[in-house]
Formats: sequence, structure tokens, C-alpha cells
Amino acid sequence: MSKKFFIIFSFAVFTFLPLQADVLRCRSGIIIGAELTMANVNIASLSTLGFPQMPINRCYAIISIKPDDLRSFSIFDYTLQVAGLEFPCVAIWRNGKFEYFTDSVEASAPQQLLFIIDSKVISDNKSIDITLKSKLNDPDGKWDIVVPFTVIGNKPPTAISRIPARGILELSEE
Repeated sequence: MSKKFFIIFSFAVFTFLPLQADVLRCRSGIIIGAELTMANVNIASLSTLGFPQMPINRCYAIISIKPDDLRSFSIFDYTLQVAGLEFPCVAIWRNGKFEYFTDSVEASAPQQLLFIIDSKVISDNKSIDITLKSKLNDPDGKWDIVVPFTVIGNKPPTAISRIPARGILELSEE
């Protein structure tokens, strides 16, 4: 009986592992994509008053999250930290575009958050590790997570509808 259990258990583990191989967990759910682009990303209703410290040399960081059940998102939930600098979220994907929207968005489908960061802090590598910092009552930083962002050059970010359920993160196998 134990040999049969071991075989079934092993099969289940090896079947499940590939489905979770390219995702990271954050406070709101599972991160399924993280990209940096130099292409201009249009943001509807962006408030320059809300972001007076906007970088002159811009790079756009897009993080895609599959939310856990009963989770909502807002642009105030996260910041990105790179090279000792912190950059706020400026928009969320809704109504077919990135939009500056200050209310919470409730959805079970994957969501995309957009950050504008200073392109001077980005290296020439294909990937750069950036810390996603939770602002959801997390004073000790236990939900801060290092995310490998793929640098996609001047290409537009991957549309949320084109990201497979298993994600598009390029995680190192350590």
C-alpha cells in the first residue's frame, strides 16, 4: 500500500510543479508577469499633481497579478524599489487601457499595475531584480518581494489577455 501511495504522491507532485514553476506570491495573489519597457505607455487621466517627482527619463514597469479570492487592488497598494529609490504605482489596467484611477478595483481575473521608474537605474541586462513593496499595513516589510523584471526594450508590454495562467516570469532555478 505504501509503495502505491508513494507512486501516486510522486506523480501528483511532478504534475503540479510545472504549473507553479514560473510564479511568485505577493500579498494580493500570484505575480504572473513583470516587464520593463522603454516604449511610451499611454495613461488615461494621469494626474501630474499627484506625482510631482515624476522621472524625466522614463521606463515603464508593468506587473501582472492574479488576485487571490476576495482581493481588490488600487494604485496605493504597492511601490517598486530599485537602486535605493522608491517609485509609486501610477495606473491600473481597466476598460482596455492603463488608467490613473484612485478607487479599488475588485476582480478575479489577472490585473496589471503600472509604475514609471527612472530609466537611469535600469541596467543593460535582459532581466533586473526589483523589490515590490507592499503598502498594505506592512511596516516590517514581510510582504516585500524581489521580482525579476524582464527588460523588453521598446516593445509594448504583454497584454494581460496574452499571459498564460502559468505566467511569463523568467525565474532563475536556484
